[in-house]
Amino acid sequence: MKKLKQFLALLTIIFLTSCNNEQTSNATNSGDDLTTLKELTNKWNGCIVKKDMQTLATLYADSLSLIGYSISKAQVISYRESVLKKYSNYNQVITGDITVIKVTDHQYKATFPLRSSFNGTTSDVQSSLQFDKVDGSWKIKYDSEVEFGITEGLNREDISVGTAIGDTLKGDFDGDGNIETAVIHLVKVGVPDVETWKMSVDFSNKNISSIPFQSDQDYAGLINEGKLDNDSGDELSVSTPPNHGIDNFKQTYNFKNGSWQELTVKAKLK
Repeated sequence: MKKLKQFLALLTIIFLTSCNNEQTSNATNSGDDLTTLKELTNKWNGCIVKKDMQTLATLYADSLSLIGYSISKAQVISYRESVLKKYSNYNQVITGDITVIKVTDHQYKATFPLRSSFNGTTSDVQSSLQFDKVDGSWKIKYDSEVEFGITEGLNREDISVGTAIGDTLKGDFDGDGNIETAVIHLVKVGVPDVETWKMSVDFSNKNISSIPFQSDQDYAGLINEGKLDNDSGDELSVSTPPNHGIDNFKQTYNFKNGSWQELTVKAKLK
């Protein structure tokens, strides 16, 4: 019995030592990530100041998520280059501490005060970068300064116009017995509380005209309503979110005599 107690005590010591070592290792890894991400944030700033777009490109992921859309690394660099070309005396400085917050094991967010200046004007803002671990390396997946530039109208049409939004929808919308595909495309980027997003529903059958519409936010949805009025074609509804609140709006359309007709007044969806 004495030997058994000694054996169990030894196992307990080994287990506790192992747990402590694992916690120390995890803490060390987390600390290393924080240091690395602060260094990458400073490197990002230095590349912009030095106009080193080649090195800057290596810091970004292949695509970034901005205002609900995915844009390519090449488009981000193109935007950066256009700003530096437009304002040849542009400069920016990180004026305070870089705070790095862990979102998941593979995603961190860095926030910092940034002062930018050009043409005699100075602006102080709170900026952020989101880093995702991609193939073992940390890459920028979100850049608040690029998003701000887009929403201010700098190259935003070049970046996002034509983007397909949401899922496609299938149906026989013209009643010819063949199945068409409908998809929403972005026409013009909006600005929250300032300008609506311009969009259109486009169809695989080019004989079916597009449906232009507006949304208070950067997305919308499609619903196949079936044959609501017992006509030959499927009716289609466009669902758009409110600017504020939770109730979506729905507008239903019927393709008749070669054009789209509104079947209902725009109604709220719970």
